[in-house]
Amino acid sequence: MWRDIVVDRVVKIDGELLKKIERFVKDNKFEYSSKKQVVNLAILEFLNSKSLDNSSKGGQK
Repeated sequence: MWRDIVVDRVVKIDGELLKKIERFVKDNKFEYSSKKQVVNLAILEFLNSKSLDNSSKGGQK
C-alpha cells in the first residue's frame, strides 16, 4: 500500500555534472526521456552496488 506513494525532493547537482547529464539525455533521447530519469537510474545503480558490497563483506567477519 505505501509503496505507491511518490515523494519528490530537490537535490542540488554540480553544474558540470548537470551539463554532462543534459548532453547524455540529448544524445540518447530515444532511450531516456528526462534528466530526472537518468539521475534516478544512476542513484539506484549506485545504491544497488553498495548494497551488494555490504552483503558480501558481512560473510567475511
